[in-house]
Amino acid sequence: MSRSSAGNGTPRVCLLLALLLGACAGGELTPQDDMGAAGDLGGGDGGAGDTGTPTGCNPPCAVGQICVGSMCMAGCTDSAGCPTGLSCCSGMCRNVPADIDNCGTCGNACGTTANACRGGMCYCGAGAACTDGGVCCEGRCVDLQTDSSSCGACGMRCEDGESCNAGSCGLPPCSPACAEGEMCMAGVCRCGESPACPPGQACCGNGCVDVQSDAMNCGECGNACEDGQVCDLGMCVTPACVPSCAMGSTCCGMECYSLAGDVTHCGSCAVDCRMGRGETCAMGMCRCGGAPGCSGTPESSCCGAGAAARCVNTLTDTANCGMCGRACGPGEACRDGVCGCGMGPSCGGGRQCCSGTCNDVLTDRNNCGGCGVRCSGAQQCCNGACVDTNTNMSHCGGCGRACDTGTATQCLAGACSCGTTGAACIIVCNPFTLTCFPI
Repeated sequence: MSRSSAGNGTPRVCLLLALLLGACAGGELTPQDDMGAAGDLGGGDGGAGDTGTPTGCNPPCAVGQICVGSMCMAGCTDSAGCPTGLSCCSGMCRNVPADIDNCGTCGNACGTTANACRGGMCYCGAGAACTDGGVCCEGRCVDLQTDSSSCGACGMRCEDGESCNAGSCGLPPCSPACAEGEMCMAGVCRCGESPACPPGQACCGNGCVDVQSDAMNCGECGNACEDGQVCDLGMCVTPACVPSCAMGSTCCGMECYSLAGDVTHCGSCAVDCRMGRGETCAMGMCRCGGAPGCSGTPESSCCGAGAAARCVNTLTDTANCGMCGRACGPGEACRDGVCGCGMGPSCGGGRQCCSGTCNDVLTDRNNCGGCGVRCSGAQQCCNGACVDTNTNMSHCGGCGRACDTGTATQCLAGACSCGTTGAACIIVCNPFTLTCFPI
């Protein structure tokens, strides 16, 4: 008696599932069940006339493959090894001299500290893998907490004028913090419209005063001395020197000073040559270097040391912007004591001001390594140098993509190549025959 269509359907489906999954809905399929199912496909009743289907893979799987059911798939085991030069890592054959996830030995992943594995060593671009928490971004080590070109993540660039702090872009904070009465503006402390007050002075209202000697702000802002008193070392006192001062000295407050050379009382009790300008006192006159003292306005300061000191306007001087020694970046200007590029804030973060615009001179083809340095043709700007990524072994096909000199001898059309083969070897490139070994 012939079977019904419903009766034949179940074994057919079961056999297909068994070949793929090794089981049917009714339980596991044994080799005998497999043979019976195969016989049913032939239309018999499972008797002597059934052909049956042998288990396993026939022909046997190649090296680097394993038999799953009756299919050969890429993989390896302790008994089914890998081709020469490859290692079995977690069930897959890997080239540990060049595998970034199994670099040098199984399970040794380079992670975020590198972008290539060469000779069993992790590399970031052409250099060693990053250390001290650094991350490899575009072939160079960066600190994602502070790098404005990769802030928080590789390629996350901060806007012009922003800085990267704790992995987030924002306007740079003032460091150290501004003194009492001062305000932080674009990362720079200011006293009103003037630069931050120098040491020894305080910001009272909109100007800097010496609270050690200012009778209207004695010791602190707003503390005015009574009529007839003077401010001496931050205290209101009635002038009196006991005993009397010797010849050549003058009583200022309650102390005797030589007005001819005392920097805090130069020429008279009320003249303090310091006043944030760094001047000296000679023959009763304030001096800056070998020249007369600065004008005494808040904008003028004596910057430098010894004979090299000079009077500068810290509101406009790019070498001393806002205070002595604070230099603006190349191409930037000093406006009101604050460095800026064009009409915007200072560049910072490895960028440079070129024609009034902040540019990343590490990657900009039109300003590579410096303003106006243009890369020609198909060259790319990699870490501030113009390179041909079609032929450069350290930047083959893109910045930071270095070829392994053990598996390739040249960069050919942007691809690492052993000789003129157009591809790198898996194991070794013979430098004499320019062929891969083993083949």
